[in-house]
Amino acid sequence: MLLTTGTFAQEILVPTSIIVTEAKYALDGTDHNGFDVVLQGSEKEVNNAWSKFLETKYGFKVKSKNGKTSGEELMNNSWSNQSFGLESEAVKDASGTHIRLWVFLGVDTLVNAKEYPAESANMKVVLKEFAKTYYIGVFNEELADQSKEVKSQGKEVSGLAEDKAKTEKAIAKEEAAINKAEKQKMKYQEQIQKYQTKLVSLDGDIQNSRQKIVEKRSKIDKTSNKLGEASDKFEDVEAAQKRIKEKIAAVEKL
Repeated sequence: MLLTTGTFAQEILVPTSIIVTEAKYALDGTDHNGFDVVLQGSEKEVNNAWSKFLETKYGFKVKSKNGKTSGEELMNNSWSNQSFGLESEAVKDASGTHIRLWVFLGVDTLVNAKEYPAESANMKVVLKEFAKTYYIGVFNEELADQSKEVKSQGKEVSGLAEDKAKTEKAIAKEEAAINKAEKQKMKYQEQIQKYQTKLVSLDGDIQNSRQKIVEKRSKIDKTSNKLGEASDKFEDVEAAQKRIKEKIAAVEKL
């Protein structure tokens, strides 16, 4: 039974249980008693992990090719107290990829629960331990990949945070400039209003002065007319005065 989880990647399959089955399975066209565990992954991936597991955990020298692994004259007490050989095959079907294991204690003697119960129990432990090791390895690889991604994203987040801080600082600077400009604008608007009021007053003064000039010029024109009349009259009086003086002079000569 499998549970799908997306903790580090999509569709990671986590087994809720690991079941090792003992039954007869075909080996080279003949059924032999063997052991089976089903995993997720390709035949190549599973078989490579299995052969590596045999080599690293038990120190077995095995041959692995085309999904099959074999070893001869092997010794390990966690498997058997006797020398043994093994044959295994990665087989894929609808349920997943199987590791099928046959263990030989002799040419035609295979481990089975009836005749070799201890070895049979050991094989189930071995395959279950392999399945756990396999899944942990798969998830550790995913974890390593995600760790790289986290590190990369961390750098990006740090860079974006730094850019954000710089941008916010620049915005704060621009806002301060705006506030300063708004204050200056208000000050100048007050001055403009003051000068506009003064201009209106000056316009009124100019109009009044112009009206007075018009009135003064009208008065000048009237005065000029009177002055012309007075000049003419003055000339007539002077002429009359001259005539009188001539008369007096003429009498004095008598």
